[in-house]
Amino acid sequence: MNRREVESFLRQFRTAMAFGRFHVRDRDKNMKALASLGLTVLEMKDILAALVSENYSSGPSPDDTDASKEVWVFGYRMEGKEIYIKL
Repeated sequence: MNRREVESFLRQFRTAMAFGRFHVRDRDKNMKALASLGLTVLEMKDILAALVSENYSSGPSPDDTDASKEVWVFGYRMEGKEIYIKL
């Protein structure tokens, strides 16, 4: 994946967030991860909005819960910890 493609995806993602077309899957592991990091959903959204192409790790790949959808994986450093982000 080249930088321009990742930046294009991130622009589209931010637009979707701005129009309320983004939500955190209400899965136990997602909520536990936020709690263990001490993050609210609002703080997590701020982190997602701040992602840049340098945070890109892999994707797009088929979603393991719905092969008709794709996921992109990013990493983000917070207080010395690498956070795994799947969009």
